[in-house]
Amino acid sequence: MYCIFVVFLASFSRARVTYARPIVLDLVFLANTLVVIIVSFASLYRWAGLKTDGVITHDLWDCIYFSITTITTVGFGDFYPCSPPGRVIAATEALSGYFLLAFLANSILELLKTGR
Repeated sequence: MYCIFVVFLASFSRARVTYARPIVLDLVFLANTLVVIIVSFASLYRWAGLKTDGVITHDLWDCIYFSITTITTVGFGDFYPCSPPGRVIAATEALSGYFLLAFLANSILELLKTGR
């Protein structure tokens, strides 16, 4: 996961870019990164297990749903991690969601500002 974030952050570095890169590419890269992160965390939740209505589930679609609600920091509460590693994974994903939201807002504002 650390490697994904390093590559993601390096793509926004303006110091090494000598040409004007279209900001739309940043948005596409951000969307792809978001999908990879959601699926990666969903697989971790599938390993750790989620609890709903007192029943532990390892269903992939439930884990993807929980991953999306966690990274967007919505957190409906219908699913929740049932183990300490699952809670650490959820906290890590929620924090990464804040950073992704900041990068998304920055990219959209750049797009509106430059008009590319």
